[in-house]
Amino acid sequence: MPKYKPPELDGHKVAYKDEQFWVIELEEGRDYDCISKDMADVAVYDAAEQLTIAWATRKEDGGFACGTACGQIEIKFEVDRIEDLGRVSDERSRWLADQCS
Repeated sequence: MPKYKPPELDGHKVAYKDEQFWVIELEEGRDYDCISKDMADVAVYDAAEQLTIAWATRKEDGGFACGTACGQIEIKFEVDRIEDLGRVSDERSRWLADQCS
């Protein structure tokens, strides 16, 4: 079994990917893993865990306003570069998961 499993894109475009993390461009009228274009511009998928770990919206001045959730608890954070979205989202979602358990 492969170490990383790519997401099922179902026609969505990839904005950025590295070995573990995929940043998936959201399209109007087509949700990705329950995340809509009204909610964010991109979804962050972790190929090691095989799940979507965060969502992000491009900020006018550059960078991204991001969010992740655990149950009913949601946290917000910012990331400057698309290349860092996966790593930072992973750190934040793991921290939040520890708080929820």
